[in-house]
Amino acid sequence: MPKLSSRGKTLRPEDFKYYLNDIVNLGCYKAINRAGSTEDEVDAFYTGFLADVFLKKNGWVIHAQTRAGRTLVKVDVRVRWVSLQGAQTAVILWENKRRELESDSSVWAEALEQVVEYADAVRCNGPEQDASKPLYLTVNVGTYLRFYELPGLSNVAKDWAPAKGKLYELADDEEAVWKLWNRLREVDETTSAVRLVESHISKMKDGWLNKLDADSVATRKETP
Repeated sequence: MPKLSSRGKTLRPEDFKYYLNDIVNLGCYKAINRAGSTEDEVDAFYTGFLADVFLKKNGWVIHAQTRAGRTLVKVDVRVRWVSLQGAQTAVILWENKRRELESDSSVWAEALEQVVEYADAVRCNGPEQDASKPLYLTVNVGTYLRFYELPGLSNVAKDWAPAKGKLYELADDEEAVWKLWNRLREVDETTSAVRLVESHISKMKDGWLNKLDADSVATRKETP
């Protein structure tokens, strides 16, 4: 049976049961799937997707800002997080929009390295942070994603056990992706916190990230 993702523009909401059953989310998915898609298409998709997972009526608030204790090189990098009762960061979402890089293992390795570096910076900023708590990471390239966990007091990521180290495609694996994101939300409801950081990168280049800026360095020094 052909994969749903191969049908591209012919996909319909009735082909799906979860987030792509929504005509707006599906339209954003199709836009990401097109050659030359940008960070704007992916940001639009996750705006709707996160609102479906983290419901406002249950106390979740989705925020956006330009950085989280880190100065990023590219202007197309964005930060997004979801809070419940203002507790600490729990999930970091790292994205690269270029579908032509989906099969390049070095791209996945570099993205994971950089999201771990970002997570380490997040842990060093903000009085609400507890470095002994795990962070949950996703690496996203094109329409594929993989889930990771960064254990407390560690800078070495490992596959998040429930996801079994697999790559998931937003359309082909819609049910699994939906259930895994809801499981992440449940983890964060237990700890009363989640922050999702979306970094939208349209080009793969050396120097995606600067070192911690002066404010971050000062914060790191002041942290006991």
